[in-house]
Amino acid sequence: MAVERVDVHGLSDLLNAMEALPREMVSKNGGPLRAALAAAARMIRDDAKKRVPVDSGTLQKNIVAARVKRPEQVGATESYIVGVRKMRWSFRRKAKAQRTASGKIDYRASGDAFYWRFVEFGTAKKASRPFLRPAFEAQKRAALEVFKRQLAAGIRRIVKRVAKLRHLPRAA
Repeated sequence: MAVERVDVHGLSDLLNAMEALPREMVSKNGGPLRAALAAAARMIRDDAKKRVPVDSGTLQKNIVAARVKRPEQVGATESYIVGVRKMRWSFRRKAKAQRTASGKIDYRASGDAFYWRFVEFGTAKKASRPFLRPAFEAQKRAALEVFKRQLAAGIRRIVKRVAKLRHLPRAA
């Protein structure tokens, strides 16, 4: 998969401020950072779904924005990827899969969009019809603005909640 990576620089002051916030800032669900990144990734995903050439609709249905399971492996606290879902073929799934007349698995009928690479990058016989890269290029600035706005709103909510908790009288 072609990887377009966006590194946001100049947010070190923000990160330092976030690290200085109390423990309540980081929730089990990733806090405001995760929510802001998810919103930005959804914008790019939605644009890619509009741009993809639709034949059967399988490719369009398989475009996803997903959280990277172990973001620390790529040097991040949170990370999202926009791409095409990869189908996992277990023995049971292969046994139940639709077959062609020659007995081979009919991958298109199965809902697998393995061919997204051929559409995005082209082949020797077919011209490319990119949809992921143009979606990223078209939405990167807007997604960054949504990210900033969502992150600021999330931080304000948590700061307000922490302030309320600190002003509550303690039970003896």
